Amino acid sequence: MVYAWLKLFLFNDDCYCGILSADSLDQNITASNYQTNLNCPNLLDLDKSKPSLSSLILSPNPNDGYFSLEIVQESIGSSYQIIDYQGRIIKNSIIMASSQDFDIYDKPKCLYVIRFSQEEDIESFKFAVQ
Repeated sequence: MVYAWLKLFLFNDDCYCGILSADSLDQNITASNYQTNLNCPNLLDLDKSKPSLSSLILSPNPNDGYFSLEIVQESIGSSYQIIDYQGRIIKNSIIMASSQDFDIYDKPKCLYVIRFSQEEDIESFKFAVQ
């Protein structure tokens, strides 16, 4: 039911035909019926996002302040922040290549978070400098 509502009101796609007619919603008749054999060509079209930032590889972890990041090509241009254990941003920039090296050797040995953002997609990963 929720998917049918999203398709109709967000994408103006009435692939579920009469399920969401105003009359059926007002009468609460169809809303509780289980219906099958609905032919909607692109059932999973709600998520047309770019590849997830979670497919990145940060290595080594733990490290000595020198580490590298490998990210999928489609995620180049994502911004990143390296945040220390006190919540201070110690470095921020843009990912410029699918493989990028980092140097925070001069920073304290502790647990850090690297936060990536690409449009509305935000991912955070912990890593340790020992």
